[in-house]
Amino acid sequence: MDDFVIRRFEASDTDAVWRVHDRALRASAMDYDPAYDRYLRHVEREFFETGGRFTVVEAADRGTVATTRDHAAEPAIVAIGGFQPLAYVREESDPPSWLPAAVDETCRIRSVAVAPDLQGEGIGTELLDRLATWAAERGFGYAVLKTDTSMAQACRFYERRGYESVAEREGERWYGKRLD
Repeated sequence: MDDFVIRRFEASDTDAVWRVHDRALRASAMDYDPAYDRYLRHVEREFFETGGRFTVVEAADRGTVATTRDHAAEPAIVAIGGFQPLAYVREESDPPSWLPAAVDETCRIRSVAVAPDLQGEGIGTELLDRLATWAAERGFGYAVLKTDTSMAQACRFYERRGYESVAEREGERWYGKRLD
């Protein structure tokens, strides 16, 4: 990880975040719907204003790359991820029956994605571990995350990081982990 810098998201990262997310999901087995993930266009509102965090991993040795429409240089972001209080992002009106912790003590880790050409290099592991540490420092005792069951590689990744499968429905698998 010496060649990478993990840092807080900045508003100028928005387009690069979307590109990493888009590339990673298009390279996966999941049926990808960009409209579903539009919350990533509003990171400040969706993560920071709710008490969460959003982080990017920048390639230190790549400097900046020209990838925007107007060819302005921007950081070489290669991975993304964040967490939000579960109370903010809960999709059901009641707490899930499988949740072993209070909703207000639980965070949801979201949008962990690594550029396809760098997957398997330890970047996702370091990012996920840091997100869990930061969530625990914010007072969350339990983390959940969700992935599509068609993404076998992602399921194995989360299980190797200590996340346990806690629920499955309609092609989605929920994982959970104590953060203490």
